[in-house]
Amino acid sequence: MTDETVEKLIIAAVGVGGTLLGTMLGGFITWRITRTTQELQKQLAKDTFKAQERAAIDAMLVKMLEFLIAHPYLENTATCHAYPEIGNPNLRNGENAKERYEAYCIYVFNFLMRAFKHFDCDTAKLADYIGLEEIVGLHHKWWVHDRHNYGYDEPFRQCIQKIYDQMRKDGKIT
Repeated sequence: MTDETVEKLIIAAVGVGGTLLGTMLGGFITWRITRTTQELQKQLAKDTFKAQERAAIDAMLVKMLEFLIAHPYLENTATCHAYPEIGNPNLRNGENAKERYEAYCIYVFNFLMRAFKHFDCDTAKLADYIGLEEIVGLHHKWWVHDRHNYGYDEPFRQCIQKIYDQMRKDGKIT
């Protein structure tokens, strides 16, 4: 083999190796860019969902306030603490008061559970968002008497129960 042939073989080998290395490097870069783009898309989708969920929770809060404007007795302490006797037609709130109050409480606690999940089951974050202790203190009689609150998930029920127990311990409710 002549020196010229060896040179040609070396140049060919370097060319093939360079092409192979370039192809592998290009493939790796393409894979990395695709993966990064997918991660960014996932994060963007997660952030968008979180923002949409917050908007839905805010809308539920506004709806709750609209209920209160239409039916102010729903958050009247005397009425709330009279539960389950609210339905007595001799009370000033009328015949359907108990049913309205129960429906309102279901709405309120569904709202609280949805917000609780939105705030990653963090009671402190939920309490910062809305007066959690005030709501539990006002509607605790319904919560205790409701046989269907087992439809709420366990972390949320524990959250409400912890607040309820602390308020009883502190003498804020009976």
